[in-house]
Amino acid sequence: MRVLVVTNDLPTSRFDPQMSFIRDQACALARRGVDVSIIVARPWQWSWPVIGSPRWQQASFGSDRLDLQELRSVTEIRCLSFPGRINYLACAAAQSLQIRTLRREIQSGKYDAVLVHSEISAWAIRRVVARQKVPMVLVIHGEYKIRSAESRTGQKVLAEACRYSSALVLVGAGVKVPSEISTRACMIPNGYMPLDPVEGREEVSLIRPPACLILSVSRLVEIKGIQDNIKALARLRSNGIAAHYWIIGDGPLRSNLLSLAKELGVEDSVTFIGTISREKLGAYIEACDFFSLPSSREPFGIAHLEAAALGKPVICASGTGPAAFLEHGISAIHVSPGDVEGLADAWQELAQDTNLRASIGARAQQAGTKLTWDVNAERIEALFAELIASDS
Repeated sequence: MRVLVVTNDLPTSRFDPQMSFIRDQACALARRGVDVSIIVARPWQWSWPVIGSPRWQQASFGSDRLDLQELRSVTEIRCLSFPGRINYLACAAAQSLQIRTLRREIQSGKYDAVLVHSEISAWAIRRVVARQKVPMVLVIHGEYKIRSAESRTGQKVLAEACRYSSALVLVGAGVKVPSEISTRACMIPNGYMPLDPVEGREEVSLIRPPACLILSVSRLVEIKGIQDNIKALARLRSNGIAAHYWIIGDGPLRSNLLSLAKELGVEDSVTFIGTISREKLGAYIEACDFFSLPSSREPFGIAHLEAAALGKPVICASGTGPAAFLEHGISAIHVSPGDVEGLADAWQELAQDTNLRASIGARAQQAGTKLTWDVNAERIEALFAELIASDS
């Protein structure tokens, strides 16, 4: 089976966590014997001079840098990125340039199916795949692409993309879509790549504080709830409980979070680790006592799953993706999004009860091992086989 994956982004290196799930899924399909090629239309931001600048060079990539040697090919198409709502229209127009490349590829008869990770990309190639009668599967990430839903253009693009798709896939229970889409969609949860905690273990042990250690791994944006974690830490400290919070990741909210920690008087108990390599991530998760990421919007929750698979108790927000596979009071603790008091109570309960941490962590590990990328790839391949058979 030959499958063409169409996406609007990929990691720029094997250490880049951004959009790594697309790479990991493609490689899992390849391990199952599926012949996978990727076409990616990646936007670059304005900078001057653009061509040849370090910013441009950093954004460029090759399959050797991404550990994508298992795949047939990776073809990159560059397009402009504009600010604000203009960007949606610009990306839609720019990504339609994929049509020429895709027409040449699809008309060659080399592909049995197309897997698309963006409704804009699906819209851009909809007529090409229809003419060639190649099944197209549209994977919907996030909550209905919030920006898309805010404009009539976005709504039309999504509706047209769905109409031409042979199947719609939701990546987790946290994906919220209109009823007319959900009735046609099936849920195939994302997966995770098991982490090895051996590399970096000695290095992490040298910097681990003696207090109860809480960890989060995410981009530093408001919906991830990092600010709520810092507030919960302050309440824990005010109750006389020694605790330390490691924040892995980076993002636009970093300076605000630093200011919040200082304002609440816990800056000495918060460490901003920054972005680390995937090879060392397992050691950091292994070192913590529990994992807390109460995101208000989380379609699936790969970071939650990675922590659970290493036997760590997980705190997540109710009604989100991770809450669907980590059961409250059994393999996780759920809190309402934005409920700092409830989050602080959960932190205190886990911080003071080592037996509770051990029991929840053990059950979390059992739940986590059932949702690997290999399991996801098996279900995606089965969907392809069904669609190909029905079209033949």
